[in-house]
Amino acid sequence: MSNPPSPATLLKSLEALGGRPPTRAAASHEFIHTFAKLATDQHVTALDIAKRLLDYNQHAPTIYFPLLMPECFLIEPTETKEAMDDFVDAMAKILEEVNTNSETVTEAPFTGPRASWMR
Repeated sequence: MSNPPSPATLLKSLEALGGRPPTRAAASHEFIHTFAKLATDQHVTALDIAKRLLDYNQHAPTIYFPLLMPECFLIEPTETKEAMDDFVDAMAKILEEVNTNSETVTEAPFTGPRASWMR
């Protein structure tokens, strides 16, 4: 089992996918990543992305924390490198879906026991 990636490494991966940190402050063991621009431009919220992560067998990060930061994830990279790579891969797929068929993201989840009542 390998060590989790550094927050800076994960942050760079997420920035490459189109998200952004709310500030340029150095990350500690956790960090906030906002999707406010995505919500404004594409009408896809952090909640939509979190629910779509369930379809990729990913545990969704804490969302909307702190309440003063719109459309954000609180990410704490404490998993293995492989688990975090899977998370980043899932995020890449989801953000590609936002650009090609956003309804796939806004209507998620499609799998799992709660899929039918979450819509």
